[in-house]
Amino acid sequence: MTAAGIDTVHQAAVESFLYEWVTEFDVPGAAVAIVTPDDETMAAAVGARHLRSNAPVTPDTLSAVGSVTKSFTATAIMQQVEAGFIELTDSPAGYTDAAFDGVEDVTIHELLSHSSGMPSLAVSEGLIAQQTDQADPPNPIGDRDDFYRYLNAAGDELLDADRFLYCNSGYMLLADIVREVTGRPFHEVVTADILDPLGMERSTMNAGAFEADPDSMTPYRRADGGGRWQAATMPIRELSRGPGGLFTSVRELGSYLRMYLNDGVADDGTQILLSDSIEQMIGAHIETPAGPYGYGWRTVELDGNSLVGHGGSVGVSTAYAGWSTELGLGIAVVCNAAPGHGLAVLGEGVLLTALGEDPNVAHQFFSRYHRQQSLIGRYESYRGSRTAIVDESGGLLRLTLDEPLPLAPRSLIFEGETDGGYQYWTVGDRGRIPVDFLVVGDEVELRFDRWRMDRVGTH
Repeated sequence: MTAAGIDTVHQAAVESFLYEWVTEFDVPGAAVAIVTPDDETMAAAVGARHLRSNAPVTPDTLSAVGSVTKSFTATAIMQQVEAGFIELTDSPAGYTDAAFDGVEDVTIHELLSHSSGMPSLAVSEGLIAQQTDQADPPNPIGDRDDFYRYLNAAGDELLDADRFLYCNSGYMLLADIVREVTGRPFHEVVTADILDPLGMERSTMNAGAFEADPDSMTPYRRADGGGRWQAATMPIRELSRGPGGLFTSVRELGSYLRMYLNDGVADDGTQILLSDSIEQMIGAHIETPAGPYGYGWRTVELDGNSLVGHGGSVGVSTAYAGWSTELGLGIAVVCNAAPGHGLAVLGEGVLLTALGEDPNVAHQFFSRYHRQQSLIGRYESYRGSRTAIVDESGGLLRLTLDEPLPLAPRSLIFEGETDGGYQYWTVGDRGRIPVDFLVVGDEVELRFDRWRMDRVGTH
């Protein structure tokens, strides 16, 4: 695959993969766009943006993209650095009402890279849960003054500054820094200095504009954590615009990603960012379990190439945006629900498909998912004398010995493939206990402790 684009065979494969993903994970709808430095190479959508009317998702459907917004906030900050208004070594105390103990030792660089030592204070998470009717507000945060009252009592929460601690509150401070140094509301700065030059005409942080748009998504969540999808309230969080307040479409996100592929230059020739700023934003400033983090971007390896990206979720809407200069491609995906995993894996699966790879083999998430699905079921020992249930919980297989003497569920950890199937292990009183699955076609045999069991049902 080169920057020349994606041929029709691989485009069809991407559309098929997206359809299968929407079907497999039972979500209302999703959309994808793939771009090169020169143009959009493909865009596709599957499913409905509103279930009752069956109005389809389109590549132009406006969606809440959650923390994908963080790279926009980081872009706005770097624009102020380029203009000489701030320095990355400055403390937020000089620009905001932040006055918690230790704030003078916190820098803008650390807020951008989540390395300030400030743990999550659950401000954005609490607002999402409150506005989607999933929980009562844990703390009263009705306006900016409330936010600073809450924040400024949290000085004792600071940990070592060299540890990655994902913190939405830090990006709320970054948005306030932009507001202070420009003298303009944060969302107006993002619109005028980023969205408009990129031709992202419908993208917005304004709730009214989103709700009035004829091609905007309806967010969905499961009733009481299960059952049918139900239309949900979109969490409109003015206070959280910096960490996660953008509404956009995959097509307009493609214009944004193309800017990065072109060293910070928009399609109309406007220099949005200097190349040195982009290098700073994608630098490996702090390690995370999912790859090094920069400023609103994380880098992972995909098929031997570096992929810079970020996912986002507001609980009832999810998204991912990523780009690779090595591949010459950018990828944006959105979904009007939360499928139970981050959309980064969908974006990566789409790119692998576009490269001619099979994500079910080449991607850890999809290969694990399909392996586990092939083992889930009800198992019985000799003449049904002992039964067990293998299901999935929290991304792990779980084994429950059922009749005649039920025992507590045990999580199963994958050890590796064997000649005849797969080996897992679980924790016993004296350490690891092996759990083996032998697979012959559709038949699966389970060996655990003293038991040998055959799968007798898949549910």
